[in-house]
Amino acid sequence: MSEDARQAFFKTPAGRARLAYEKGYRVFQFDYDATGPLTVEMLNSVCDEGWELVSGSFVFHSMREKGDDVRLGSGKNVFAIGPTTGFYLFRRNEALRRAPANPWEAV
Repeated sequence: MSEDARQAFFKTPAGRARLAYEKGYRVFQFDYDATGPLTVEMLNSVCDEGWELVSGSFVFHSMREKGDDVRLGSGKNVFAIGPTTGFYLFRRNEALRRAPANPWEAV
């Protein structure tokens, strides 16, 4: 068993969902950089821990604008630059919980 792999798992959304489930929480929420990979697998891994997706929303954080001329109506292309964050809310659903697997044991 790799203790580093175990600790890494509990920093993931699925690991945090497992801890919340074991503590008896009725809801679980997390945010995620939506430009990152594996969003669908990540959401499924949370559901496998006994959670049902209730809602998801996305927020674009405009950090700056890039273009030749940022005046409105100038006819120039202007691009907003910044990250997008996904916010996900789950409710406890015992019927969805699969027998917990410990991914650190496969390492």
